[in-house]
Amino acid sequence: MSTYNCTSANYLQCFDNFYSNNPVRYPGAWNYTRTGATVSNSVVDLWKTASAYTHASIRKPGNNNPHGYDWESKPGGLCRTLHPRNALEQPNWYGAVSNYYKPTGTYAAGPVMQNGFANDMDAVRAGVAIIDRAILSHSAQQKLGSLQSKVNPEIKDQFDMLYRAWDETKSVNASQSDPSMYCQNKEFKMLEALGNRYPSEVSVIVFDKFVNAGDHFIGDLLVTLTKERYGKLLDEVKQERRLKPNDDQGRFRIHGDHDNGVLYIEKILRDFELAVHTDAGVSPVIVTVSPNPVRDILSVNLQLLSGNKISIVVTSSQTMQRRVMQQELRLEAGTHRFSLPVAGFAGGTGDVLHVQVFVNGVVQTVKVLVTR
Repeated sequence: MSTYNCTSANYLQCFDNFYSNNPVRYPGAWNYTRTGATVSNSVVDLWKTASAYTHASIRKPGNNNPHGYDWESKPGGLCRTLHPRNALEQPNWYGAVSNYYKPTGTYAAGPVMQNGFANDMDAVRAGVAIIDRAILSHSAQQKLGSLQSKVNPEIKDQFDMLYRAWDETKSVNASQSDPSMYCQNKEFKMLEALGNRYPSEVSVIVFDKFVNAGDHFIGDLLVTLTKERYGKLLDEVKQERRLKPNDDQGRFRIHGDHDNGVLYIEKILRDFELAVHTDAGVSPVIVTVSPNPVRDILSVNLQLLSGNKISIVVTSSQTMQRRVMQQELRLEAGTHRFSLPVAGFAGGTGDVLHVQVFVNGVVQTVKVLVTR
């Protein structure tokens, strides 16, 4: 369930709202409920891992449509998948079925109530709904273009290199229903680290990727970089959608969560000014350390924009012991990974390791908590 459409921190409640048409998805859509739904009478199964709701599958005759011989899913952007009920069960993928929904026998409020529409396009063809695609206003698009021209070219080059590396990982997650799964890898973490270092300039690049390149998956980075300062504007977008569900001709406005993200960026751009970073220059390396906290083995990932001399030193705050993780050497541009067992020099739980990465004599320090 996307950040842009969910209006509650309770994601089960978000699914309940979606299937009960609160707010209405389109006039005449079927209403479903968890109340009284069981494994034997459900039409929709909700899936969950140990930590998150991930997916929903449907069986015939949901929405009066044929749904194959048994159950159907639409994993990610792939084609319709027909499968036995629990065939997708995997602990670290969709998890397992956790909740059930059954039809209430009623339909979402709208001009057509007697026979529910099978899908939103039926409502559009009947003239009671429209597909409401959000685009930036002319003034917002102009401002975005102006801001892009002011982004430090070195930051833009570094972002592009990291973005290409992350973009190549997307095919691995093509079967995932949850967009955030595309961001659970070291390539995205490198991109996120650059954004945290230069939040204003990277935000501008992310706005363009989301709006003009149509990259919905980068929405996780969009939220990370903007929620603290601008999160209330996203709430405004959702509230405005709820208060004006129809257009001037009374047709229901069907929109996706990506459209909410576009309207969110529109609001941000009204007062957004590009902050000039205070660094003497753009760092030639992005450093990420994992896991943090660390128990056994510490890994340091370096993303180099260009060839540089590097060395890595780790020091324990408790024992004051020092380990040279990597003697100075020259590395070419790209991703490089180093590992170090912490046993033997780190203290116990609560110790803090200082990971110092020297790049051409300039140091970056990352602190890592130890749990033993």
